Amino acid sequence: MAQIEYDEEGGISLYFFAAFWGLVLLPLTYFYWPRGQSKIVSTVPCKCKQCAQKNELLSRKNPASNFATWLKRALFIVLWIVFALLIVQASKVEKDYVDYDPYSVLDIDRGATDSEVKKRYRELSKIHHPDKEGGDETRFIQIKKAYEALTDKDAKENWEKYGNPDGPQAATFGIALPSWIVDKNNSIYVLGIYVACFMIILPLVVSVWWSRSNKTAGEKIHILTSKLYFDYVHRTPGMSLKMVTKVLSASFEFDRKSNPEMIFRATDEQDVKKVQRELPTAQEDKKTAAATKVFSYPHSVKSRTILNAHMLRVPLPPKTLELDRHCILRKTPMLLQEMINIFVNLLYLHLQRRVPNKVKLVSLESMIKLHQFLIQAVGEGKSPLLQLPHLHETQLKLLNIRKREIKSLEHIARLPHKERENMLNFMEQQEYQDLMTVLGMLPVVFLDVETQVIDDDNRHEITARSIVTLKCRLRRESFKNVYFSQNSANDTPNGVANGSPKSNGFASNQSNNNNNMPKQNKAKKGAKKQSRGGKKLKQKQQERQETAEERSDSVCDKGDNTNEDEDLESVTNTAASEKEANNDDSSDGELWDPEEDPAKKLRDLLDSKPKTSFEVHCPYFPEIRQEGWWVYMCEPKTHTLKSPVEKVSGLKDEETVELKFTAPEKGHYTYVVHVRSDCYFGLDVEKELKLNVLEAKVIEDSKQWHFSDDEDEEKAEEKGSGEETVSGSEEEKEGWTSVSEEEDSDASD
Repeated sequence: MAQIEYDEEGGISLYFFAAFWGLVLLPLTYFYWPRGQSKIVSTVPCKCKQCAQKNELLSRKNPASNFATWLKRALFIVLWIVFALLIVQASKVEKDYVDYDPYSVLDIDRGATDSEVKKRYRELSKIHHPDKEGGDETRFIQIKKAYEALTDKDAKENWEKYGNPDGPQAATFGIALPSWIVDKNNSIYVLGIYVACFMIILPLVVSVWWSRSNKTAGEKIHILTSKLYFDYVHRTPGMSLKMVTKVLSASFEFDRKSNPEMIFRATDEQDVKKVQRELPTAQEDKKTAAATKVFSYPHSVKSRTILNAHMLRVPLPPKTLELDRHCILRKTPMLLQEMINIFVNLLYLHLQRRVPNKVKLVSLESMIKLHQFLIQAVGEGKSPLLQLPHLHETQLKLLNIRKREIKSLEHIARLPHKERENMLNFMEQQEYQDLMTVLGMLPVVFLDVETQVIDDDNRHEITARSIVTLKCRLRRESFKNVYFSQNSANDTPNGVANGSPKSNGFASNQSNNNNNMPKQNKAKKGAKKQSRGGKKLKQKQQERQETAEERSDSVCDKGDNTNEDEDLESVTNTAASEKEANNDDSSDGELWDPEEDPAKKLRDLLDSKPKTSFEVHCPYFPEIRQEGWWVYMCEPKTHTLKSPVEKVSGLKDEETVELKFTAPEKGHYTYVVHVRSDCYFGLDVEKELKLNVLEAKVIEDSKQWHFSDDEDEEKAEEKGSGEETVSGSEEEKEGWTSVSEEEDSDASD
């Protein structure tokens, strides 16, 4: 009979516990082992004071986090030691469960004779006999049993047949649990452990996890923060920059109750008041705090003061508010992105007539500007030149000499090298070198726009209410390759240097972008007019020369290749007829575009590689930032957003962004496509897009979907005739069966 035995010695249970321990320990070690973080240092080749402080801050390690990492490592080491001990103990018990082998017990070869077996038995019995000194009774019993299994005929026959000298044994099934678990005396303790694990600990863990996860949504944004953004963006359709700053400062991520990382001290109120005295917005902050309750909370007043001081570059107490500034600024990009997403969602809710108020484009522009200002620590109305190292507001006045005002980064980059050196002669050599390296790494984006109506016969023909796909091709260059090369191009004979946009095939894009770039102011108005007139004359002369050369080339080609053209006429005609025939056979081929391959789109969506771009020079921001761009389309007349806001985070060389929108009614429309940076201000790109929307096509009834009444009647008649034929055949079968039955009855008679 089969018997069920519990593991009295703990051998099988060790296998169970070791396997379970390993299954739990391996994934825990893989995911939660504290990996050593290498020193994070900015790769921007700038040696200014702010960049040095930022690198020191990034490389500095928190002692509390260092202690926590060592504690985790020690805990994992202890767990792995326990796992190793379980494996060692299980390996020792393994020999008790191997098949019985008398030769191994006596330690002799399998081909040993009876005399050798007897000799070995005598030697071992003298050593392990219980009457001898140092003898072992259990070992002697095993030796005697093995000797009988090899010498006694019956025992040997039982061992060969059943694997045991004693004959057939009952089948035993071991349970990998020790017997004390099912012991009656221990039932109360086992039940208590079961109740504690599955009825107390497990519900507590699930409730804590649910309460924490229920407070955040999306990108770990607090739900109350999302509700606050939704409320204020909806109530104030046109939010100014100051209003966006106030709403951002009221985020619950800056509250100690919602975010344990935030620290509130007893001296914070006094420090905040001292900083407010140095800010020009102190009176406005008092009015807003008194008018609105949300803006009067301590965390809101504190965070708003820190953000305004950061944008104005006001120094903060290093051991208190400066640490809070780092913690607040790390969360602002994520919070502003959530605010932009809420803005877009409110716009679509208004289009669906689910929200009465219509948000305005001013709110989106204010959110993007605030994102740029916080990254670069520059306030509203300040010069974009403050993004360069070693330049301050007092030094900007020195740049406006000889009635030439330098207000943009492109302007200072377009200056000749010697003139720029003379203008910045108040800087030292290392400071000037830092400024030029940062200026040379700034991005220049060229934008190319194309509209299509996918899955239509004529893709470039836009009809009313059709889904239009706007393909925005972005190409990134640096100031060094674009503007510095243009300065050296003045010495070249053709006026175009290697690396300039014209030589790279982007002359059309640059011509469109140059209209938005600030022009250098001349000393005299007359000189302005002369220069503009001279440029126009030169352009006209170049165009005339190019057209004349094209005409002469075409005439020469015609004179030389008249015979060849006559010979090729028949070939082109046949080729055209073949193309028409192929197009008639496969009309769907015109709609296929390799760029619209769904498999390629799916691969791009499933691509899990981190998208990295160029590092941003932001010495006042406590983290390393990568370049990012927002792309969207708007209508300048109504100041409304016409497409979703797409974020591009991996623009290294070229990138294509698709914006989809519904075409309006028939007419001519002018839109503007914007490419806005999330880290630099003053480097945004926009391009005008003109659409000619045609009337929607009328879908005619096709013959293949038209069914007449006559056809229905004919089908009904055919069905009726078919039923008659079927019934007739059945009657014939019945007649044949009756005749056969009569014949059988006659035969029986």
